Amino acid sequence: MFKKIKDEYGYKFSTVNSGIFVVNIEASCQDGKFFGFFGGEDLRVEINRTKQREIPAKGRAQYFNIPPTWNGTTLKGLKKTVVFILNLNKGDHEIKFYPKNGAIITREPAIIQIKPGQAIIQNIQAENGDRRPWSTIALIDLPLKILDVSATCEKKSGDSDDLKLIIDGRIEKNQESNWWGKNWFWQGHQLQGYTKESRFYTNLEKGVHYIEFWADRTPVLNSVHLDLGIHFDSPEDSKDDTPLQNIPNVDNPKWTGSFNDDTEQMILARAIWGEARGTSEEARIAIAWSIKNRLGKRKSWDTYHNIILQPSQYSAFWETFPEDNNLKALRDPLGTTDNINDYKKWRKTYEIAGDVISQNIPDLTKGATHYYDDSIKAPFWANDFKIKIENLNFFYSK
Repeated sequence: MFKKIKDEYGYKFSTVNSGIFVVNIEASCQDGKFFGFFGGEDLRVEINRTKQREIPAKGRAQYFNIPPTWNGTTLKGLKKTVVFILNLNKGDHEIKFYPKNGAIITREPAIIQIKPGQAIIQNIQAENGDRRPWSTIALIDLPLKILDVSATCEKKSGDSDDLKLIIDGRIEKNQESNWWGKNWFWQGHQLQGYTKESRFYTNLEKGVHYIEFWADRTPVLNSVHLDLGIHFDSPEDSKDDTPLQNIPNVDNPKWTGSFNDDTEQMILARAIWGEARGTSEEARIAIAWSIKNRLGKRKSWDTYHNIILQPSQYSAFWETFPEDNNLKALRDPLGTTDNINDYKKWRKTYEIAGDVISQNIPDLTKGATHYYDDSIKAPFWANDFKIKIENLNFFYSK
C-alpha cells in the first residue's frame, strides 16, 4: 500500500522532456456494507487541475462514477488501475486525489514517457472477484487508430475467467458466444487457458476516450498496444538537450544505469528481489525490515540508498555483472523472466518494500539489522540473535 487517504491529496512529479506520457494510478475503494453505511468510498483524480467527465457529455457534468474513477460499490475493495495518456510539458506537474469517505492508493503513481511500440499494459492479472471494472485507459485530447489486445482466460469449474472490453461506452461483442455471453469478448470456456490476440480498428478522432477492461474472476492481460496514428518525437527531435530518462517503477523497473534514479521503494524492492526473490513472503518482509532497521544507526546509514549501496554489504549488488544472476535480476526484474508468477511476485515484493517503509506491516525480526543464511558460518560478531526464518538467521549489530 502506498497511501491511505481521507482528504484531498496532491502527488507532485516532474518531467525532463515534453511529450506524450503514461500516468499509471492503482487504487481501491470499499463499498458501504464493509463500513456499515450507505454509498461506500469513491475516488477521482485530476492531473494539472483537469477534470474528466462522462462520455458522451449529458447536461450536468458527472465527475464520479465514470470510467477513469474508482467506485467502492462496484469494486468492493478490489484494485483498479487507471492509465491516463496525455501530453505533458517539461516541468512540474501534480496529480490531485479527491476521495469521498476515503480510498487507498495501492501503488505509487508511475509516470513514463511513451515510446513507439511500447505496451501500455503488460502482464497483469486481475484479483479474484465478480464482474467489475478492472483497468481503464483514458486518452486525453488524443486520437486512437488501432487497439491491439492480448489476453488469456482459464476455464474453471463453476465460473471461468472472462474479460470485457468497452470503448467509449460501446461493448465489443463476442460473435462466437450465445446471447448471454456476447458482452464478454474473451471467455474462459472458449479459450480454456489459451491466449487470444485481437485487433480493433477504432479510428477515433482527437479527443477524450475511455477504454475499459472489466474482469470476471482472474483473467490476464498479456499486453495492450495503442496506435495513436501520430508521430512521436525522438529525443533528437526535442529542443531540450536533456537525455530522455524514465524513473523506474513497478511496471518498468529496468535499471537506468544509476541507482540514484530509483525511489526509496524501488531501491529497497531491488535489494529484496536480488537477495531473496526465491523465498517466502515472510522472509522477504524480514529482509526488508532488517534494512529499514539500520536507518540512523550509523552516520553513513542515513538513507536507504546509502545502506543498500554501501560496498560489501549486500552481495546481490556486487559488481560481477553480467555473470552474477542476482545482479542481473535486480537490475531488470521483469526482463529476466517470462513467468507470470514471477511478475506477480515482483509486484508483491515492490508492495512489501512500500509497506515496510510506511510501517504498515509489523517487524518480524524484532529489530534485527543483519542476516546470513545457513550456507555460511555465522560471522564472529553475530552474537545478538533475534529470529530464524527459513534458512535465514537474523541478528542485531550496531
